[in-house]
Amino acid sequence: MLPPRPSTSRILTITLLASLPLVAIGSPLRAAPTDISVRTVESWLHRVDRLEYDASRSEASQFFQQKLTKENWEAILKFTRAPIGAVIARRHTVTQYASHLPGIPDGTDAILQFHSAFTGKDSTVETVIFSKEPDGQ
Repeated sequence: MLPPRPSTSRILTITLLASLPLVAIGSPLRAAPTDISVRTVESWLHRVDRLEYDASRSEASQFFQQKLTKENWEAILKFTRAPIGAVIARRHTVTQYASHLPGIPDGTDAILQFHSAFTGKDSTVETVIFSKEPDGQ
C-alpha cells in the first residue's frame, strides 16, 4: 500500500539542464499531478530567479538544507542561475512521481519539469523535485 500524498511538499532540489530524460528514474507512484501545486513550485522558482538565497533555501527540504550550506547554495545560484539572466518564459511541461531516486532518501517525490527561456539562454529545462518531509509536510 502506498503512503498518502502530502497536502503540501517541500522543495528538495532544482537542476537547470539543457535536457533531462526522465526514464527509469524511480518507481512510479499512483498520484494525480494536481496533488502538487505548480504555482508553489513556480513561486519558489521566482525566488531563485531573484537570487533570494536565504528565502529559497529556507523553503527547501531538510535534506536539501543539510546537504547545502547557505554559502554553498548562494555560490551555486551565482554560478548557475545569475549568468542566464532574466526569465522570458517558463512553461510547466510534466510532473512525474517516484518513491526511489538516486542520492535522495526514499519517500514520496514529485519531479516537475519546466521549459524555460532566459535573456542569456534561449531554451532550457528546469527540473524541480518535491519531497515529502518525515513530518508529513
